[in-house]
Amino acid sequence: MFNSLKVTKRFLKVCTLGAVLTTASAAAADTTIRFAHYDAYPPITFGSGQAVQGILVESIKAIFEKVDGYTPEFHGYPWARAQKLVEHGELDAFCTVATTKRQEYAVFGKEKVWGPERVAFYASDNPRAEEIKGISTMTDFGKFQIVDYLGNGWGETNLKDYSVYKVDSLADVFQLVNSNRSDIHVSPYAIGKHQLNELGLDLPVVELPFLENSSRFVIGIRKDFPGAEDLIAKLDAAISELSAENRFEQIRDKWLAS
Repeated sequence: MFNSLKVTKRFLKVCTLGAVLTTASAAAADTTIRFAHYDAYPPITFGSGQAVQGILVESIKAIFEKVDGYTPEFHGYPWARAQKLVEHGELDAFCTVATTKRQEYAVFGKEKVWGPERVAFYASDNPRAEEIKGISTMTDFGKFQIVDYLGNGWGETNLKDYSVYKVDSLADVFQLVNSNRSDIHVSPYAIGKHQLNELGLDLPVVELPFLENSSRFVIGIRKDFPGAEDLIAKLDAAISELSAENRFEQIRDKWLAS
């Protein structure tokens, strides 16, 4: 009887150890997906290196909670560099607009993670303020000097036929608009307003309803990442579930309230 108990205990220990090792192996087998983010795009993404945070970071974490076998890792860089890191295979993924250029080296999902509402920011004392207020179509942009930051894929795609002055950062953009050295900057309202608050500036806006559906942030994974197509399909399914649960809206509202 005593020997039988010893054998049983030993068997249970072996089973427990095996379960622990199996769990550890499964955890170790998780594939890390290294995301590149813009380090100066608050409250969407901001912070350098692995200190990056924001709406997209939190949204992507929620997405991967529904996808087994993968762990997201987040890296913040100047946006032009961040894109190059994905293009050259030094990082694996990003969440952004699926421009033609980006589709050359990355496969994109179809489900939207975030969709900005764009407005035109201008200075209230701009001599052409009344004209700016009258912007109602895309072609109206041709009347004004537009300023944008380097690496802005939406601008590169949608404003390429207009006079656009490029600077390094969104902060530089608003300094030029505020001083009337450029007329307008087209940006998602939340992002622009957050940056203006940081700068201590207050610029009026023109709503641009004709751009309402012109921007969709979707997940893109470099084409040479193993299983990229299958992973994108899984992520799209998770995004669809989270959208139905209004999870992305909850994340957005939390960040915009702070």
